[in-house]
Amino acid sequence: MNGSFIVIEGSDGSGKTTQYRLLSERLRAVGYDVVTFDFPRYDEPSGYFVRQYLNGEYGPAAQINPYTSSLFFALDRFAAAKSIQQALSEGKVVLSNRYTGSNMAHQGSKFASEAEQRGFFVWADSLEFQLLGIPRPNLNIFLRVPAEISYKLISKRAKRSYTDKARDEHEADPGHLKKSVNAYDLLCRLFPKDYIAIDCTQDGQIADIATINDRIWQIVTPYLPAGSRRHKPRSKVVQLSEPPASPEPTASVDIQTAQPVGKGQVAMILKPISQLAVLMIQKNGVETRSMKTNQTKPRKKDFYKPSLIPNLDKLYSDTIGDMELKRQQLLAGLSKHLKNPQKAADLELVEKQLQPLASTTSAVVQATKDDFINLAHSLNQLELDEFTTLAAKLARRVSVDVKDGKKRPISTQVSDRLLPQSHSTDTESVILAFSQPRLEFDLLNDILFDQAQLSHDEIIRQITEWDYQSKAKLLDTKLAEPVGTVAGRLKSLCYFWDLIIDKPSLEKLIDLQVFELIDAQWPTPRFGYDVPDNVETAGLTDLYVDIFDQSLALNSKLHDRGFIREAGYAVLAGFRLRCRVATNYRQLAQLRAIKDNQALSPSIRNTVGQMFEILNQLHPHIARSLISRPGASDYRSAAMDKHSVKAGRTKAGTSSKVSKASRRRASKKK
Repeated sequence: MNGSFIVIEGSDGSGKTTQYRLLSERLRAVGYDVVTFDFPRYDEPSGYFVRQYLNGEYGPAAQINPYTSSLFFALDRFAAAKSIQQALSEGKVVLSNRYTGSNMAHQGSKFASEAEQRGFFVWADSLEFQLLGIPRPNLNIFLRVPAEISYKLISKRAKRSYTDKARDEHEADPGHLKKSVNAYDLLCRLFPKDYIAIDCTQDGQIADIATINDRIWQIVTPYLPAGSRRHKPRSKVVQLSEPPASPEPTASVDIQTAQPVGKGQVAMILKPISQLAVLMIQKNGVETRSMKTNQTKPRKKDFYKPSLIPNLDKLYSDTIGDMELKRQQLLAGLSKHLKNPQKAADLELVEKQLQPLASTTSAVVQATKDDFINLAHSLNQLELDEFTTLAAKLARRVSVDVKDGKKRPISTQVSDRLLPQSHSTDTESVILAFSQPRLEFDLLNDILFDQAQLSHDEIIRQITEWDYQSKAKLLDTKLAEPVGTVAGRLKSLCYFWDLIIDKPSLEKLIDLQVFELIDAQWPTPRFGYDVPDNVETAGLTDLYVDIFDQSLALNSKLHDRGFIREAGYAVLAGFRLRCRVATNYRQLAQLRAIKDNQALSPSIRNTVGQMFEILNQLHPHIARSLISRPGASDYRSAAMDKHSVKAGRTKAGTSSKVSKASRRRASKKK
């Protein structure tokens, strides 16, 4: 081992990170080749269990067996051992922010007696340096700060990547901080050659940064490797204070009163609001319509930016900006290529598919007062700044209080416990989740009810005695009547479907009023996307795919760093999402009317086609009555011609499996 391995240790809030940064810059300035490590490595796969532990996912830290939790941290260091050893063999100075000493102190603080702590220290030393073969440091410097001062300093920190809390499980417990300082003191007494303490206070206050750094330098100098400087010392200006945290963005949504359509309705204009928020409003049953603008090129401020830690904040802004530049480049190239009469509609569809859900719009929303009250409560539970701000403003409009959105709903806590699986393996694009009634001959009860003097059960009992031909003949006869008459009689008929579909296609079908959106899952790239034919023929496939890859990478980065909700803003609208919709007989007739309309996207036509295939298997009489009905186009929504769109042809058949339903670019699994 030719290099030198130095570790900066200290209790939480003692200024370790600042001194670690300054020491590395000072070492480089005098000519040393420095390799740095910052433990735990929250961004690495090996840091997964550490993140979960510090976020309280396994329960309160004080209740976790210290031998168990020590393994979480030790394995993270084991994953870095080869890199540390390589740097040392090359004569470099390895500088680490926290190492084995942190594990000994924090976990050792859980023991009541010094004898138990000594035994634990010996076990941890044997585990890491002998069993796992992790490199042993030449020097561990303990920055000593009393727990009372540390606790106050912690509250001034910027947000950390591994948690959305102001204090993690260790930092939130003043008693733990005090015990960990005592454990560090014991380490320094038991192993004086390995651990050296530096008092970081002066007159009862934290000493200034430069003074502490000079004390560290005096101790470190004898341990530096001789003859390993890469260049002569040079002057270096360093920033003593931590760089300021990026200011947290604020949700500046404005609400204006609009003229409602219909009695008992309330209408509002929301602006600016993200496409992600629009989706969440739609899934709560509130009628939503985006307002058209004359602006064709979104500006940077037209994308919502959630609250993130500084390094992720920059990554988010840079990625969203780069995606937008590429989107404009692709649309310009596609515009030159398209010659068909549907050019504007084709461009509009691709433009929508390439918009991240962070893109903002102005939306008109309309519902009853009770619906807005439910919406405010629902948005408030999603724990995003934009949503909680919007919830508070909606609540004031309808004069209601909303609960604290920072406390996770009981239903969410239960679902996390009972539904541990996070990645779906069921990727069929259309599933009939539930139908009412299950047997279509049960509809005869609705048909005959107003013509009889019998109860529901009495009618059912008599119908069960009929032969099949009699039931089928009566049902077919009644289903052949005008759509309005049939829909009026079959009021209990309803189908609930689970669809995997892209957001532009979903909104198109909502706009055509062919079904009711009941619910939608949080957006994710996992269900893939389509590449339109016109993009391929224009030679723009690589650029199109690159934009989706950037969206996927940003979503994954945010997700892995614990910003799971915020990751939804990075998802492009062209990625498929899973939602639940409901249809009645009248809506099924309207769906039949658009089933073969070539002016609609392949995604829509495939989805509708699969719905009718499934309907034909479950309720063949109803399916045939719709498919064979003459003049089906008469039931088309008036919005059909107004909003028609077109995209590329589907290359495969109409199987209900999503992998065969269309040309899909499947996204990577995390």
